[in-house]
Amino acid sequence: ILLRKKDPVLKKFLQREERKAHSLLEELEKRAVRENRMRELTEELAQIQLALSIVRDS
Repeated sequence: ILLRKKDPVLKKFLQREERKAHSLLEELEKRAVRENRMRELTEELAQIQLALSIVRDS
């Protein structure tokens, strides 16, 4: 099948698919940021719990 560059149906389809791909990428980036933040908070909590146990034991 030969694709014509000026085909409006093809152009609309590709633009729609491009928007979907961008949306998915944005969602994945947000998810990665949330996962990183959760990891940071978990580490911070572990440090606080360790400090608390040291204070309690002294």
